[in-house]
Amino acid sequence: MIAATAGASAGAAVSPATVLAKKQPPPLQSMQRARAGSKLGVAVDLLYQFDGEIEAERPVTLHLAAVPRVEGSNLTVSVQPAEGIDAMAAPLTAQKASVSQAYRQQLSLTRHAGAPEELRVLVTMDVPEGSAFGYYSVPLTGSDATR
Repeated sequence: MIAATAGASAGAAVSPATVLAKKQPPPLQSMQRARAGSKLGVAVDLLYQFDGEIEAERPVTLHLAAVPRVEGSNLTVSVQPAEGIDAMAAPLTAQKASVSQAYRQQLSLTRHAGAPEELRVLVTMDVPEGSAFGYYSVPLTGSDATR
């Protein structure tokens, strides 16, 4: 059920560039909240949504949205490397982070056999008190992965 180019057969290989082409960001209200690694951390909500089913060896577009809960600067969102997961995207960086403004990133994600069941995302931001960071988990299996 992943997006493919028109006329491509169901078994045809789909390139990550094709998966990323022509994707509009989803509304924030339709996105799921990524699970924070701890209660203490950066004051940012990380939302995610996949554009289709996550199938082994097939790229799918992952939309991320970082929404700060406090003013800050140097907001960075970066997907952590993991064995068995290919994620094609540069880190998202914003010099000034405003409250309730969504900072979006989309990437092509391919999950290979034996890959972890979640994607780890690091979010950092400078606030008046210093630097803050937090790790978030985006599920790659189960009902939360594609809702």
